[in-house]
Amino acid sequence: MFGRGNIFKAVETRLDAPLAGEKFSIVLLSQGGTRSAFSHSRWIASSLAQQGYIVVVPKPPEPNEITAYKVVDEITLRASALKLGLNTLKSVEALFGGADMGEVFGVGFFLGGTSMLMLSGAQISSEKYLASCDSTKNIDCRWLRNNSIDVATIPDEKFRPLQTENKLRSVVVISPELTANQHPALVPAQSMIELPSVTLEDIPGANQFSAFLSVLRVVSASLP
Repeated sequence: MFGRGNIFKAVETRLDAPLAGEKFSIVLLSQGGTRSAFSHSRWIASSLAQQGYIVVVPKPPEPNEITAYKVVDEITLRASALKLGLNTLKSVEALFGGADMGEVFGVGFFLGGTSMLMLSGAQISSEKYLASCDSTKNIDCRWLRNNSIDVATIPDEKFRPLQTENKLRSVVVISPELTANQHPALVPAQSMIELPSVTLEDIPGANQFSAFLSVLRVVSASLP
């Protein structure tokens, strides 16, 4: 049993099970915000695996390992870890033989959704991030202030450019953080959803408190 916890049921798994004799599409998966527990991804990872996908889920630092000052680093490190996970798949003999590297997709929730957008070509503006606590764009502002972090003083070098992942065919992101230009912070920016390759879908009956269990705002992007 994998992922015993207080939020989701544990998932039954089989260690060292043989891979079926065919090629499988790959899904890069990133669940939750900066301090989200790694085990929170198991419900969707196991469901995708049962449908025949090879799911790559890089393990982020433990919540108690991420200090307030390291939060900005996680914006780019999360996306970099996804690229590293995809490249590392080549060294996993049991899986790589069945991996279809021409069929790579991305799924991300909250900060993980932002990571998928960054891998698809989106960039974080250092100028806008430094001003993000002057409005409602950044949901971490209260926590950062309580830890004596002034977002406006964060060095620009923390916003280093990220190389995109050209193997991605399309991505699905759920309530991506740090994209909004208006309240609430988890609403995707209007400029993003107006892109011709992006589709926005609202799920009736869902709200901010059902974020872990149902999709609030799904943004799908088909990539060239």
